[in-house]
Amino acid sequence: NDNTITYTLTAATDNLSGIDGYGIFTSTGTGSPSTVKDIEEVVSYNETLSDGSWYFNIRSVDNCGNLDDAHASTGPYRIDTVAPTQPGVISSTTHQIGVQSCNTTVTVNWTSSTDAASGLDHYWGAWNTIAVFDPVGGANISAASTSNTTNIGSSTSARYFHLRPLDNAGNYGPTRHFGPIYASTTGAIPYCTG
Repeated sequence: NDNTITYTLTAATDNLSGIDGYGIFTSTGTGSPSTVKDIEEVVSYNETLSDGSWYFNIRSVDNCGNLDDAHASTGPYRIDTVAPTQPGVISSTTHQIGVQSCNTTVTVNWTSSTDAASGLDHYWGAWNTIAVFDPVGGANISAASTSNTTNIGSSTSARYFHLRPLDNAGNYGPTRHFGPIYASTTGAIPYCTG
């Protein structure tokens, strides 16, 4: 997810007039570098590229303007700076929002996030008592999942589920929040009819 690439190289040599610089060509496929000098004689070169898959091609040019017949290529370097989409609205087949339940095992469902460039790697899912929270660790949920079942334990506190996607390039998407869920197995008063 870093779109600035720094290339390092072993300097070319020329036993007559010496190296003047290099012709370069950055493209979405391998190709021949420029037939003119684009950059000076360097041992590193950096450039900022847009999202996509890139190859870097380079050939040496001597002080008389002669181009090397051969050239070096490296790549592909894949760049993805776009975060995955937010997961779809979260719902539950086991619990209603804001309604007390004796069942401490909660199943939540959602529509998948998408990521056009590098693809979805996984979700971070977390249960806690905070209404708005961005998880960056915790329960690792596979990218193919559209549901999760967790025993959140018994508590009188309101609990919330947070789901955040992460793509293969390391971009975090926006978090989807769900709750409050009330699940407690204690504190119930028996009700009897006369």
